[in-house]
Amino acid sequence: WGQDVISTANKCYEDKNYQCAADNYKKALAEKKYQQKDYALVLYRIGYCQYKLKKHDDAEKMFKEAIAAKADLKEAYWDLSALYYDKSEFENAAEYYGKAIEQYKNEPSSLKTLYFWRGRSYNALKKYADALTYFKLAISADSTNGDYYVSAADASYNISEFSNAAGYYQQSIRYGSDDKKIMAYRYYWMGQSLYKLGKYDEALTAYKGAMEYNPESGDACWGIASVYYNQQKWAEAVAQYTKTMSFFGKDTISMVDLYYIRGRCYDGLKDYVKAIADFDAALKLDPEDRQ
Repeated sequence: WGQDVISTANKCYEDKNYQCAADNYKKALAEKKYQQKDYALVLYRIGYCQYKLKKHDDAEKMFKEAIAAKADLKEAYWDLSALYYDKSEFENAAEYYGKAIEQYKNEPSSLKTLYFWRGRSYNALKKYADALTYFKLAISADSTNGDYYVSAADASYNISEFSNAAGYYQQSIRYGSDDKKIMAYRYYWMGQSLYKLGKYDEALTAYKGAMEYNPESGDACWGIASVYYNQQKWAEAVAQYTKTMSFFGKDTISMVDLYYIRGRCYDGLKDYVKAIADFDAALKLDPEDRQ
């Protein structure tokens, strides 16, 4: 008869009725209506219910108690890691994802996800080299996941490894996404990586790919203009910077740069009247601009 409250709690848990489950598991603890071998699991499930109910402080307490009661309760490490990530406590998230990795070291299908989220935690801490290490491990565990590649690409870009970044972005594009904005992001940052490498023709192709997926991408439009500028294709650059301005009309800082750079393009065309007009427009927006 002592298991009745546990049976009710388990049924609520299976039905994802987390408040009911938490209340009954707590009652089981208070009335000692559980088997001792299940003590850590009961603590964990209370924590999980509280997590799902967004009672994060209570969830954290219960996960830690579950781990103290059973040091190899692997689910508690994983969910505590995710809890810390959700709370933006990325140092704690990285630490506990590391502990979860130890618990799941013989389960490759789980490891790839844990590697990825530990990488995400390091990335949020701007520890990009550490992040890259774990994204590479995730790729080693599953070489067909575009999210793993784009995360490795972002980390590589942030430590100025532009060649590697371009390669990872290319792989992320290869494996695709149903979300057009995600694909536009991948093409744009591949363009940025190639641009940093001075591979302007390849960068141009990537920026155009971004525009195909997201015609409203002002950044990609600007990237195309920058390529034309560096190739000294002044007429094409003027047209593209003019188009770019339509995306940044209310962004004063960007408009100062755009007027100035378009003025330089007009100067390249020896159209000095229009060049001066653009320089004047930049100065009106920012009288202190020294360029």
